[in-house]
Formats: sequence, C-alpha cells, structure tokens
Amino acid sequence: MTAKMMIYAALASSALLSLSVFVAFAWSERRWRERERSLRPSLVAASGALPATAAEDAPHAIPIQRRPFHEALLEGEPSLAPSPRVRAISQELAQRQSKREAENDEMKLTHLAAAASLGLAACSHSSTAAKAPNQPPAVAVPRSEETYAEMRTRLNLQPVEWPLKFKQHNFGARCYDTLACQVWYAGFDHGDRDPTPPSSAYGPGYLDNWNGSISFDNFPSPAEVTWQTRDGGEHRAEIDIGEIFKDELIRHNVPREDIPELPIGKLGTAANILLEVNDRTIRVYMRAMIPTRHLQIPGNQYSDFRDDLILVKTATY
Repeated sequence: MTAKMMIYAALASSALLSLSVFVAFAWSERRWRERERSLRPSLVAASGALPATAAEDAPHAIPIQRRPFHEALLEGEPSLAPSPRVRAISQELAQRQSKREAENDEMKLTHLAAAASLGLAACSHSSTAAKAPNQPPAVAVPRSEETYAEMRTRLNLQPVEWPLKFKQHNFGARCYDTLACQVWYAGFDHGDRDPTPPSSAYGPGYLDNWNGSISFDNFPSPAEVTWQTRDGGEHRAEIDIGEIFKDELIRHNVPREDIPELPIGKLGTAANILLEVNDRTIRVYMRAMIPTRHLQIPGNQYSDFRDDLILVKTATY
C-alpha cells in the first residue's frame, strides 16, 4: 500500500467515525425527548402545574416598540444606519415637497379666483345684451354678484399686494453652441457636458415654454459657469443671482389693474430664474405666471394668465 492510499484510508476512517458519533448523538437525543414526553402527564397530575420546561416552552407575548426605523437600525447595526447628514438631507427634501404641495394648492385657488372674476365679467356682459326675439324664458339662476361675493368671502380674496415679490425661485440653465458647459448652482450641475448645437437650429422660439426645474429659497451662492466655445476658447464666469434680484421683485408685463383679486392678496407661484449660455454670451431671464382678469387668447378658457420671458441681464465674454 502506497503512502497516498494510506492517507486516503485514514481520511475515510476519520469521516466514518465522525458520522457514527453524530448518528449516536441524534439517536440518544431523540430517545431522551420521547422519555420526557412520556413522563410529562404524570408530573402534571402530581403537581397540578406545568413543569419548568413546559413553562419555559410556553409562548410569551413580545412587546412591540414603535419607533423610527433609522433609530432601531442605529441601535442594532450602527454601521448600516444612515448618517445624520443623510437624515438631514431627507428632511430637507420632505420640507421642499410639502412647500411644493402648498404652492400647488395656492395655484388652484388663484385659478379659481381668476375664473370667478372672468365669470362675473361674462355674466355682467350677458345681462346687458339685447334679448333675441322668440327667445325661450331663461332658467332662474343665482345672481352672479351674490355668487362672486360668496366665493370672495370663502377664498378670502383681496387685491394683490403690489409690487409683486417672490421668496422662492425655480432655477434652470441651457447651453447653446458650446463644446462643454457646466453651470453649478446650489449644489447642482445644470449644464451640458456634451457639445450643443447653436440656438438657430431650434428656430426663433427656442426659449418658448422654458421654466426652471429645481426650486430654491432666495438666494444660494452665485452660479459658477465654466464652458468651452467652439473656437476652443475656455471661459469662466460667476453670476450672482442674489445680487441681480436682491430687490426680490418679479419682472413681468401685467398692469396692476389687470390682475384679479387673489387669496389673501398673495401670488402663489414661484418665479423662474433662467440662465442661458450661448457661445460667448450669458443671459439671465425671469419668467413668472401672472393671472389676468381677461383671457389672453379669446375663446381659450385656459389663457387667463401671462408668463412673458423677461431679459434681466446680459454679459459677453
């Protein structure tokens, strides 16, 4: 028998011995539990109570502690728990979400108030119009003045505060005719790292329907803009949004008398501050939705507002 075969034989004997020990242990454990079950009824009858083993096996109610998941995780597995900074960021995002929901509610009230104003004007106009001959009798409806007065009280409609101001703004940036463009504002990159076509490729209305994408309180640190033009030139600029709009006035083209009464007299929308990088030129705009008493497009019931794009600042590098 070679040495290799002797080693294999020793390993096989060791494995067989271990298996025999395990089988013997399992068999003795099973016999012990069977004997314990057979003796349990006699013990209960003699003492009139459950033995200690049965009492230990009896299920117990587990008290439930209701607390935030991150607190329990911090106690049980500190390495997996979120850091205080992560929790702070989550709370900040939740607060921003609640603010946006509040703004949406105010927006609905503003549209409702504007619709009421337009309805009142339409009813007043129709009441003065001449009746056509052979016209069937009209169905009795509540007077428009009474309806408007009730709505005015319910929504607490008041003349708008003047001049219009904003405490929050939505920021957005676009790059045109650049090889690379980065617009760093409030911890976000709003630029485009890929080459961008010239604005002429989109036609004269290339800025139509442009609005900001992220909402901020007034005002974060200045925007840092770095970009490369198609001639290879590299540029860098710092645009101080807070300095440009330090008066917090909304730029718009709506006269005061054309704005309807609003809930508590406040404009419930955030202004849009927009930054355009176009070749060597940077332009800063403002766009805000301002409700109006009259339809801007006759016959279009959804045109009771203006959102003109207002150029505020231009710089060429």
